[in-house]
Amino acid sequence: VLKLARGLENLGYCLYFDRFFNTIPLLKSLLGKQLFGCGTIQKKRKYFPNNLLVNDKEMQVGDSDYATCQDISVCKWKDRGKKAVLIASNMHCPTEITEIDRRDKRGEKVKVICPKAV
Repeated sequence: VLKLARGLENLGYCLYFDRFFNTIPLLKSLLGKQLFGCGTIQKKRKYFPNNLLVNDKEMQVGDSDYATCQDISVCKWKDRGKKAVLIASNMHCPTEITEIDRRDKRGEKVKVICPKAV
């Protein structure tokens, strides 16, 4: 990612990546080059604050939790299913939320709260 972002330093670009590329050290490095990054992240990554976030089983649909350190935030959001979505970002405020439309079991539209990073 850093190799691909060469030449973009100090221009304030926002980079998005998936869970295979996103790491906490990468986000720190990008921030040092005035680049912003956001993407899903694996909870088994080094420096991931798993012990600071709520357990998936305790979360309901629309619940979220977050941890921040040195301008990097990790946000956990429960959508449908058993697992929560994990997002790491150095450009989003984890307390900013929005509403999205989802369909319930009967097929009716319902509003679900989610973090803006999602």
